[in-house]
Amino acid sequence: MAYNNEGFKAFMQASTTPFHAVVNASAILEEAGYTLADVVKATVLLADMADFAAMNTVYAQFFTANCPARAAFAVKELPRGAKVEIEVIACRD
Repeated sequence: MAYNNEGFKAFMQASTTPFHAVVNASAILEEAGYTLADVVKATVLLADMADFAAMNTVYAQFFTANCPARAAFAVKELPRGAKVEIEVIACRD
């Protein structure tokens, strides 16, 4: 992860669930002085696109207003057997 005056970029690898991916991303953001409300872009990597609906349900619980731009991709595999990885970029005005 890295951050500068213009924003913060957090790379998050979840263990096995979308919930943990977002919670972990939130914790990293908080350490840098940001919150999920500061997220402007999210990239979701899924080991199985069949998990998209479940991921989307969890994602919607955390991003309820001013939702960030998002891209979601299926990948062949993720490190350590993870099912989902979420990368977020946060910044403030």
